[in-house]
Amino acid sequence: MSTLDYGAAPPSPFHDNSPVSDDDIALMQRVFRAAAQNPLQIPPELIGFFIDSVQTSKLTIPINQIQGFSQYLARAAFVFTSESLTAGTGYHDLATVGPQIDGLPDGKYAIFVSALVTTGVAGAGYITPNVNGGLDNTPSDQDSGSLNTGSITATAMGFSLHTLNQGSNTVKAQYLANGATASFNNRRLLVLKIANL
Repeated sequence: MSTLDYGAAPPSPFHDNSPVSDDDIALMQRVFRAAAQNPLQIPPELIGFFIDSVQTSKLTIPINQIQGFSQYLARAAFVFTSESLTAGTGYHDLATVGPQIDGLPDGKYAIFVSALVTTGVAGAGYITPNVNGGLDNTPSDQDSGSLNTGSITATAMGFSLHTLNQGSNTVKAQYLANGATASFNNRRLLVLKIANL
């Protein structure tokens, strides 16, 4: 019984270290042009090779080159003026409105508000987000940061989740004083998009 000798396997073209010629480049361009015009004709094995190569190549891609990522960057606004609000009902702007952030795209957002609050005797101070002028939420104690102990100064911080869907959205901080005048300083607003609609 005889054995056929097929010889050694041909070397892989992927390990050929010879210089690349102009003819090689022209051939590569022709192949890629044909592949772009007829993508369904690309052998699945070749596509699998490209996917594996990208996954294992440890490519370093700047995050700002990932399309759409900039939508998920946190945005912040600040008002450092100390201003007071007399006791009343409902949430209101202070003399210096805000902080406020405009032009937010639609999506689901985590919203943080905080302020250094000083309250009078038996008083309370609240800071809460107002989303799109109340179209997407009614400013509420539930979303607020509050200081409920009279005659003290402390930082109040609130966190809430909101769906913004007006196309171009606005979030601003508003305030409530209950029982006595309250003052608000170092007012901060931070919004972070966490999902598309």
